Amino acid sequence: MARNSSSKQLNLLSGLLIAAVITHALLNILAPHAFGVGNTWKYEATVPAGTPMGDDLKGFLDASKTIFAGKNPFGVKEYVSPPFTAVVFFPLTLFSVETAYVIQFACLLAFNIGSIALLASLARRALLADGEIAGADADAIIRPIFFAVVILQIYGYPFEFALERGNYDTFALISILLGLNFTLGPRWNLWLPVMFFSLAAHLKVYPVIFLLVPLWQNRWRAVVPCIVVNFLMLFSFGFNRAIEFLTALHHISMNPYIWHGNSSATCFIKQLLEPKLRGYLSTSLVHPTAILFAIGIPLWLWLHGTIRLMRAGFGTWPVLLWAGLTTPIMCILPSVSHDYKLVIIVLPAFICLVWFALRFVHHGELLPVLGVVGTLGAMVLIDRSTMYSWGSMISNDPWNRIKYPFVILSELCAYVAVLGYRPAIHRASMQDCHPTIMTLDEKRKQNS
Repeated sequence: MARNSSSKQLNLLSGLLIAAVITHALLNILAPHAFGVGNTWKYEATVPAGTPMGDDLKGFLDASKTIFAGKNPFGVKEYVSPPFTAVVFFPLTLFSVETAYVIQFACLLAFNIGSIALLASLARRALLADGEIAGADADAIIRPIFFAVVILQIYGYPFEFALERGNYDTFALISILLGLNFTLGPRWNLWLPVMFFSLAAHLKVYPVIFLLVPLWQNRWRAVVPCIVVNFLMLFSFGFNRAIEFLTALHHISMNPYIWHGNSSATCFIKQLLEPKLRGYLSTSLVHPTAILFAIGIPLWLWLHGTIRLMRAGFGTWPVLLWAGLTTPIMCILPSVSHDYKLVIIVLPAFICLVWFALRFVHHGELLPVLGVVGTLGAMVLIDRSTMYSWGSMISNDPWNRIKYPFVILSELCAYVAVLGYRPAIHRASMQDCHPTIMTLDEKRKQNS
């Protein structure tokens, strides 16, 4: 592509990113003060107020002390974190609650920015492994995306909600990204990715799906490390604590807290979809139809995309695109996905933005512009607080509050990116992780 043409498209990409940041500032930060109920500039609450601030963190600290004392912490204030979480939070129990909250606040901020920096590093590695783009061109694409995503993430409602509660989905996110970093690094390592993916799973459970990555890369050789590491973490405080945790997890999964700050498919079905369908379908068909639309279709997109990428062969782009496709599923499938969990949507957002930007800026394709707009739109709408009333501008109908539809928009953008992947074009990325990495077809030929 000609340099002038590429520069024009890069300028358009930067313009779209700037427009997203401005839209976010107006829609989610400034306008709610002007267009709330009444004619006074009003600073509304942006997150559901907890009592006291950092209430979730206090629960984690109490549970850590309880479990180290040899007692059962589960069932207290609906505490259902895996037993190993007590190890992570034990150092904070050595401080006062106020000091622990300050440390947690700093960690959440640092880990969020660190996660985006890791995403930038992984995306740059993928662009260079592609073999079609120089380092300076990769930096020109990634740099504006990095700055825009940092602003959207740090000034977004999910991150603010996480700070107020002291909740720690960001810990799981950075652990996932470290696992991807060691998986896709220049030096092959089996145990480190398993350890980081397992750590993420034993912090927040839902990242357990990322253990498919070492299995995808190493097949049967990854089975023993996965079993050993997860066995040690699950039973780190003994058999009884593990069973108590699994019992509490099952109970809360079957009896989730349904409210507009729960972005799961379960909440969407119960609060919105089933009430709408009752006017059009017989009673016996309402629930199955709702399950089909809210869970079945997203799962089909994930399964089809996963099969497509695994058939292409293990490589940098396939793994990153799979991670982008999988992250929204981790938000909607658990019956409890409170909105502070949505900080993890930065993963598919960043990967999709870089992928679509590559297709647009470097290859001159026009359709990826819609992918950029869709991805940015999903992130901006996820960043809007569910607490804003917006007066007469936007009604308080739950359809305007629950984040499930915007998570699905993120999933759709990731699925479109997966459909755009062509292994023949991106063959170089199959060999960047380890010299023995081959496509699945090459492995079959070798085995035969």
